[in-house]
Amino acid sequence: MAATVDVTYLLSPGASVEEIDSTITVRLVTGDVALRGRTAGLARRVLCAVERPSSVGAVAREVDAPAEKVARLLARLESQGLVTTLAELDKGPGADREANAALRLFADEGLSDAVTADGARAEIVCLGDEELGARFAELTSASLGVRLSRRPVLDEADAPALSGEAPSFVVSLARDRDEEHLRRLDRWSRRAGVPYLAGWFEGVTVVLTHVVVPRRTACYDCLCVRERAAAPGPGESGGTEASAGGPPLAFAPAGRLAAGDGLLTSLASLRAVNVFAGHANEAPAPVLLQLSFTTLKLTRHPVLRVPMCESCGHAQ
Repeated sequence: MAATVDVTYLLSPGASVEEIDSTITVRLVTGDVALRGRTAGLARRVLCAVERPSSVGAVAREVDAPAEKVARLLARLESQGLVTTLAELDKGPGADREANAALRLFADEGLSDAVTADGARAEIVCLGDEELGARFAELTSASLGVRLSRRPVLDEADAPALSGEAPSFVVSLARDRDEEHLRRLDRWSRRAGVPYLAGWFEGVTVVLTHVVVPRRTACYDCLCVRERAAAPGPGESGGTEASAGGPPLAFAPAGRLAAGDGLLTSLASLRAVNVFAGHANEAPAPVLLQLSFTTLKLTRHPVLRVPMCESCGHAQ
């Protein structure tokens, strides 16, 4: 039974658990699933426990139930598509690694000549914080002869283009993580077919997404799943300053320091330049970057597509 207890489960991407009038409902992108019977209450507690990746043993301790019973219940929930295993996410769609190895965002090994495949001049649109966007534009324009324009917010009504023809690339930099904006950007990107890069601050950490290529690399939802899987659990060491005895993240806002601005915009500019030079590939998978402002430790988290993700899991 030990091997089963070591299996790590998490809630299926996009799923949410609700309890209305004593009925447990799991909302999925493919429809709702109602849980009934004597184990419905335990199932609700188990589903809540795997909102972040947890082993069978850890879930059993949290819900105060025998590990064997919890293992059987999780296996049943997995067969219904309500939960998945971390091993399944790590495996990813079979073609992901091969497809990424051959991935080129633009034709002819990139846009080093600042001209798209159809002869138009390439454009980078900057979203988000004005100061960060200006610093990014200053750094990037020195290396690339592309047009750089700015827009403070993204209105989905602008799809499939921000203004006129769709840009070649979108960069969104902010001082705080804005889930609503990031999901809106991700939806727009899929409709317009335009790659994007996003970055923000989390305490003393600079965060930069992988280059999100619609229908070819992991979407924002998949990134969140991988990010949750990589995060340390309660009481675990995650390599942050808080776990190392330094100041808690909330009390050292890198996003309010000039040097923090420089780190974020420099990383974003470097990635943008690599994209246009045709060097955006990252083996074996695209990566989420996290750079500690106080220790300058760079952490790379692989971001594979989630197989059951309706946005990109079955993309070719």
